[in-house]
Amino acid sequence: MGADTIKAPILSQRLKVRISYSCISTICTAVADLPEEAEKLLKDCHPDWSTASWAIRFVASQEGVYRVLSGMNTLEQVDDNTTYMQNFQPLTAEEQALLQKAAGIIRAQTAIPCTGCGYCAPECPKNIAIPNYFALYNGEKRHGSANYVRSYGLYYNSLAQVRGKASDCIKCGRCEKACPQHLAIRDFLQDVAAAAKLLHNAHHNQVDAALSHRVLQIPTTPLSAKGESFRLGFQPSESDWFSA
Repeated sequence: MGADTIKAPILSQRLKVRISYSCISTICTAVADLPEEAEKLLKDCHPDWSTASWAIRFVASQEGVYRVLSGMNTLEQVDDNTTYMQNFQPLTAEEQALLQKAAGIIRAQTAIPCTGCGYCAPECPKNIAIPNYFALYNGEKRHGSANYVRSYGLYYNSLAQVRGKASDCIKCGRCEKACPQHLAIRDFLQDVAAAAKLLHNAHHNQVDAALSHRVLQIPTTPLSAKGESFRLGFQPSESDWFSA
């Protein structure tokens, strides 16, 4: 249950030729940062259901689906999945409608409909952390607070030290061929690169302004033979600098 449109009618069309389905559910990233409005909608209906379980229940409720494969990273996730799948009950019409409403909220607040499956990243010859950058970009667009923007810049910069930057994209298209969502990844990377550049420029402007208002601390004692010089009262650390 990510930002992408729920496409259950496709299954109905395929059932005309009697094809059964095993579905792989990629949901961890999608439900990790649900908009508060969407999460409240689901919790008000079933307080004891995890948000992840809504996604798997939706897939398992589709006609023709006989198996749902869900990646699990913790024992709690295993317990959650086995608990409601042991005596599985398909979603009611009312619950399906509620999910459609929640999906609409998610789509409206998601700039890039990436599920975070990660299939694209290994294909990138520039080693760009594509799903990570997309998640950061979506979070920045959704939240936009000063603290989040600062965290966005710091995390982007940390990734860019060991992985390719969004602006390193050479538009080869290999990532898009691997994407199960068929996203225009190359175009979205341009958006991410532009946002990173804006953050980079804004941050340096803030540093310049801070420096211009600081009084230079001139030592009162003579400089030593080691070549000591005056220093600024404000000195940003390396982690404060953003890399566009």
